[in-house]
Amino acid sequence: MWHPQGKYVRLLILTASVALVIAYCFRHRSDLSVIQSLSALDVTFLLLLIASANLIAACKLFVMLRWLGVEDMAFRQWIQIFTVSRLANYCVAQGTNVYRAVMLKRAYSFSYSESIGVTIVVTCLDLASVGIVTGLLLLAVSQFKSIGGFLMLGIGIIATVPLLVLPRIVRRIDQSIVPPESGWFGWTVDRLRIFFSVLTRCMQDRRKVVFLSVMAILVYVTALTGTAICLRAFAGDISASDVIVLTSAFVLSRMINIVPGNLGVSELFTGLSAGVLMDQMMYGVMVSGMFRIIDFAVLGTAWLALAAIQVLTVRHKMPRGG
Repeated sequence: MWHPQGKYVRLLILTASVALVIAYCFRHRSDLSVIQSLSALDVTFLLLLIASANLIAACKLFVMLRWLGVEDMAFRQWIQIFTVSRLANYCVAQGTNVYRAVMLKRAYSFSYSESIGVTIVVTCLDLASVGIVTGLLLLAVSQFKSIGGFLMLGIGIIATVPLLVLPRIVRRIDQSIVPPESGWFGWTVDRLRIFFSVLTRCMQDRRKVVFLSVMAILVYVTALTGTAICLRAFAGDISASDVIVLTSAFVLSRMINIVPGNLGVSELFTGLSAGVLMDQMMYGVMVSGMFRIIDFAVLGTAWLALAAIQVLTVRHKMPRGG
């Protein structure tokens, strides 16, 4: 259970982050003109990339839910849940996970513990994939001379090992533990068993691991391509390592939301990364801001389209008056 003062801490973080970003943009108003460097074609490519990233993420989660026994849900129904949940993230911290868990519990008897398990598995795999891919790319462009590349590769490997090893260890321990039927200890063990059951079913064979990893890497590639488009428009000549590091900073800044949509937090973190890399914080702020605006527009358009389809479907099924 969240501490009652947690919401005030998140509000403080949100206010401070947004205030810092606004103050920076106000003091560097002339740098805001870099946004005009993006052409209509650039924006179109960004739209396609972000729409593709959302579709890939939706497909990955849909397949995971099928593995976990949710087989009576149509893909269109899942897309509706996914779209609204992603929009909820812009209003409530962890809104995506909360809304998705409630809807899956209500409509498909998918427990909250299982939803938490899915979220943890996806987050760990995304972190592992981003770390490993970033590390390999940095080492490749630096001819294996990048300390940051080895660091990111190590982070990725560290995040991967528990996902592969824990199911086997827990399976052996679980067989020897018989918790009481009531009490907090029994409840806790039961919840942990559900989580590790999710982990085992998602990581039990190489094909599933490869599928989830490839999906995570594809989403990362869309972010990498989008960042490259933005930086090339803003700065012209850019290095591959700057694009890779800034993309990773941006992706990691959105991975765990501590405030709604990590508003201000992502812009600040990505901006500071750009300031260190290219001595131009505005590039990072603009990259994060552009992704945020376009992502919201894509999700909003998808929600309106799905709502319209649903209304038309209901009207079509209604009996006509004689």
